[in-house]
Amino acid sequence: MKKVIGLLLVLFMITACGTLLKSRTANVTIDNHEYTIYVQAMDQVNCNITLFVNGTEVAKGTTDPVMETLFLSGKYKGIKFDAECGKCKKDSPRMPQQCLVYVKDEKVAELSYKYSE
Repeated sequence: MKKVIGLLLVLFMITACGTLLKSRTANVTIDNHEYTIYVQAMDQVNCNITLFVNGTEVAKGTTDPVMETLFLSGKYKGIKFDAECGKCKKDSPRMPQQCLVYVKDEKVAELSYKYSE
């Protein structure tokens, strides 16, 4: 029984860690309203990155191996959300990447993510 519980605990931790590394969430308050922001990279081959606010896709872009930064910009309920994401690292897809997220030109979060497998 102890082996089964131990195995289940290990499986849960592996699953949780894998999910957490794919995107990191930030909760921010803007004009007295709470927003949940996250970035997700869906395709490591094409370097597609998407910015979500409250579960809604706000902006999407594709990095280029030559580009140093991908700039994403979109609106959610009339509020402008921007993100600056580091260039695609095809040679090390397991290394976390980073996006700086801005709202109304003010930095509100630094989000890390990994490409989905």
